[in-house]
Amino acid sequence: MKEKENILGYPSDWKKYRLQDAVSFIDYGLSKAIPKIQPENGVKIVSTADITKSGKLTYDKIRRTEATERQIKNLTLVDGEVLFNWRNSPELIGKTTIFHKIDEPVIFASFILRISCDEKTTHNYFLKHLLNYFRYEGTFIQLSRRAVNQANYNRNEIYELPIFLPDYNEQIAIANVLNHIEEAIDNQQQLIDRTIELKKALMHKLFTEGIRGEPQKETEIGLVPKSWENLRFEETGEVIYGIQASVANNIEPIGCKILTNKNISIDGRINLDKINYFELETKRHFQTILQKGDLLFNWRSGSKQHVGKTAFFNLEGEYTHSSFILRVRVNKNHNNRFLYYYLNFLREIGYYIKVQTYSINAKFNKSAINAMKIALPEKSEQEKIADVLVGIDIKLDNTIKKKNSLESLFKTISHELMTGKTRVKNVDFKQFGKEYNLSTDELDIAAEN
Repeated sequence: MKEKENILGYPSDWKKYRLQDAVSFIDYGLSKAIPKIQPENGVKIVSTADITKSGKLTYDKIRRTEATERQIKNLTLVDGEVLFNWRNSPELIGKTTIFHKIDEPVIFASFILRISCDEKTTHNYFLKHLLNYFRYEGTFIQLSRRAVNQANYNRNEIYELPIFLPDYNEQIAIANVLNHIEEAIDNQQQLIDRTIELKKALMHKLFTEGIRGEPQKETEIGLVPKSWENLRFEETGEVIYGIQASVANNIEPIGCKILTNKNISIDGRINLDKINYFELETKRHFQTILQKGDLLFNWRSGSKQHVGKTAFFNLEGEYTHSSFILRVRVNKNHNNRFLYYYLNFLREIGYYIKVQTYSINAKFNKSAINAMKIALPEKSEQEKIADVLVGIDIKLDNTIKKKNSLESLFKTISHELMTGKTRVKNVDFKQFGKEYNLSTDELDIAAEN
């Protein structure tokens, strides 16, 4: 049965408040720059950098500052208080978290507002989720005042923020649902982090020791198995430049999709969130069309650490690439998957930085990569090593997909519950599980509410 709504679309039993009337108090933090050199006896201070985009507080990175005894007394955070980032870049303004007490005093910086809930009218976790929901929906960007690269929404303005609240018990139930999904997201992220560390360790072992337990030899790269052959990179395949980067900025879906160095993530994945287009006209242009199995090597970037990030092209459709990417088409004597992992490993260990001189814009051009000395095993061993790492990547991809599904589910349920469009007692968790390809175990939260 559909709940009755008030004139603004919220359920009729939800009450409207100004935020200041629904909480105990709101106050500013310490107005003082946090020093780069940390004082040994300073007090820990939470800053905007310690609150993640998803509303987590990263305790291990909290810095220290000098403060008077009075400041520490007045600004020490209490377990369960809500922390609201009122000044930041526009897309980050309003990120909100909950503080949990640790074994020493912690204060908070001036760009954060501390909000203490009375736990009668407003539940702290419900308020955290509500404020983060407002940020996702763009409420604070619309209401904030802008400066250069900054926006703010200060205490006086948040005092007047209108909010609609269900009764306290329903707030707890809503918060429990959202907390549970967030916990599931965190578990997937931890699994992702562990898998990435495992992959790094495996790559180091496989590319320095091989799989045959043979003696090692010293090379420009470092220790490698004795039987691995020293080659110039150009002996592994064809390397060509892409299309001039300055013309790769057409966002209209006309012509061929063009990948730039911004489409290659630091972990070697292809990111299609922002894609540009280019109309192929000349023979030279058509020579840059990508084939499945091609490697995309980022030879120029504003960061030395990003030079050499390499993607494995395996997409459907017609794609080309910009001139800041070198396309490597591996010959039949070598395994392209092995080369993909190997090139990313060389970036990880800083090999490109060591062998190339950089300008302001770090670069490692076609001539340099062709002349680069590498050590490779015979093709059969390349294939076996690639198979091991492909297996790790399949596991990693599945975990990332699951995390993405949970994040999409969180946004959907957050919208439904925070607007009262769906009451928590009416949420069909089994149906959501089917829609987002999540098992009962991964979404077993109905019984908790």
